[in-house]
Amino acid sequence: MVNTDILVVGAGISGITAARILAEKGKKVLLIEKKSVIGGACRDEFSEEGINIHLYGPHIFRTSNKFVFDFVSRFAKFSNYQHRVTSYVLGNYCEFPINLNTLNKLFNKHTVGNVLDKLRNFSTEGENFEEILKNKIGDDLYSLFYKNYSIKQWLTEPFNLIPQTAAIIPIRESIDGRYFSDTYQGIPEKGYFYMLNQMLAHNNIKVLLNTDYKEIRNHVSYNWLVFTGRLDDFFDKSEGELEYHSVRFELEKTYGTTLPSAVVNYPNDYDYIRRTDYNYFMESDFKVHIIGTEYSLKEGEPLYAVPDFKNQIIKERYDKLVSELPENIKLIGRLATYKNLSMGQCVYEAIKICEGVQ
Repeated sequence: MVNTDILVVGAGISGITAARILAEKGKKVLLIEKKSVIGGACRDEFSEEGINIHLYGPHIFRTSNKFVFDFVSRFAKFSNYQHRVTSYVLGNYCEFPINLNTLNKLFNKHTVGNVLDKLRNFSTEGENFEEILKNKIGDDLYSLFYKNYSIKQWLTEPFNLIPQTAAIIPIRESIDGRYFSDTYQGIPEKGYFYMLNQMLAHNNIKVLLNTDYKEIRNHVSYNWLVFTGRLDDFFDKSEGELEYHSVRFELEKTYGTTLPSAVVNYPNDYDYIRRTDYNYFMESDFKVHIIGTEYSLKEGEPLYAVPDFKNQIIKERYDKLVSELPENIKLIGRLATYKNLSMGQCVYEAIKICEGVQ
């Protein structure tokens, strides 16, 4: 039997943040990861040319919480990168989320004023993702920017998605073309893999890779358990199997050809969801560009919770079980909470959970 103060399951950003905080509290932490490498969905690597590639799609660290940003900044220097996305609509590359520049590109000046008047008077009520967005932005903008994109992303009809999915979508009555409006934004200059390894560099942290929780859970004694794996796996799928979406990326090198922004969404054209030019993430004058083309998958490595009604019903049953767990067992992170949290939210959640560990 192995004895430790804290057992952390999963070496993504949530598990590693928890491990570091608890180690600094003087706890002996055993962190296990079933893969052969740390990082989870934040994994990145540098190409032979020196271009930082995010292996699971663009990851921009963002938060409006200074404490959270100060914490991660202890382990990496962040670039002042401001993420920009365009959406390829009606043959135009339009700024996204929808803002005044987007409307001016699609409509004439007189029509833009009418569109804005309608947006101000639309309702935010609705029974599902589709109803809320139609009520919020109207049928035309919904059809151009969201309907087919949502189908490609989630591989289901938008009316199957829960209404909360639409609640966070902004429509800006300004020319702010940034994708995020958080106070602190950036990418670690040496990459996320470097940052996460710096977080693990503590004498109280021991990391075991290629180690499955199910295979060792009866052989480890701990005072606290922090679990970041799949929610349904923790309970041996007793309430049913949750669906987790995955993605597939095709990487290509091009010379002299790039995208108009770091990411381009393709809601209505082509089979892929979006394309990413990784050169935008760093100051460089590389002649070669590395572009990733993203496809959504139902099967594969679990990366995203599926925000539809069917999975929400199953999740609520698991949430009840979570509420009945002993105080010394905590489930955190995207997979374990079945929420599509940002990295900043994951770090904040880990910090708050670990504050209560004695």
